[in-house]
Amino acid sequence: MALFGGSLFGALLLVATPAVIVTTDRLVEVTAAMADSQLEAGLEGEIRRLYGGGIQETRRYNLREALQLIRKARALAYRELLHGPLRGPLPKRHFVRIAYVEGQLQQLLLIEDQLKLRADRGGEQAAAVQLRAMLLHNVFLAIRGFTGQLDVAFAERVLLAYREAMVQRSRFNREVQLGMAAMLAERGERTEARIEFAKLPPSELQGDGLDLAVIYYYLAIGETRAAVLRLLEAARRDTWQHGAREGSSLRASMYRMSDFDRLRAHPRFIEMVTIPEEQSLP
Repeated sequence: MALFGGSLFGALLLVATPAVIVTTDRLVEVTAAMADSQLEAGLEGEIRRLYGGGIQETRRYNLREALQLIRKARALAYRELLHGPLRGPLPKRHFVRIAYVEGQLQQLLLIEDQLKLRADRGGEQAAAVQLRAMLLHNVFLAIRGFTGQLDVAFAERVLLAYREAMVQRSRFNREVQLGMAAMLAERGERTEARIEFAKLPPSELQGDGLDLAVIYYYLAIGETRAAVLRLLEAARRDTWQHGAREGSSLRASMYRMSDFDRLRAHPRFIEMVTIPEEQSLP
């Protein structure tokens, strides 16, 4: 689920791939083969170890420990981007994805600390509760993207956060409604997802502020054609290539966010997002 403008919400979707059994001397681990188009594909060595450790700590909800590990992974990924030895698009992809997940964890920690300290239930508190749900959604999908598994316990954490967020009122009401619908779709509850989505009238779904969130919902519910049509519509907006801040354009957001991993192998996505973004990266 994506929040463009607020710049705090994105989600991760995984292309279904066959399972691979990896035998060790202690246990048998089941992982999913990662499609070459995914930004994490090709992660190896110390960067993969640190990033994977961060993901595991995130699953345990040890957010500070997770952030420390992922920051180290991001620093190594940046060094590799500048100096190698890995060449081609992979270092760029790894750095962009790790930095994105680092940002989501950092924002989530800030929100958690804010909610612990504040006793009022005013507008700022309501916005924080809603942002927490959306950031948890992002983190849930980051876990799934790397492990290839749906973390049931974390999914329940996200849904609980959305239920709390749905009774709040802030500027993120529409994004929360879309996020709840998409999360239900991710869990296979498509009828319930469509009901939640239908609560927003079509007139409220227009405009660049919700482009990414609507595209992600369509992907989560399995309506790829609708997602591509909205992508084409978004590409005609002024914010497609030029955001209010550096790196905040719609195109740049689609490239780095996990929400759109199901589209990364699509010819339109490659032409409109991947190629121009990777040509613009250092």
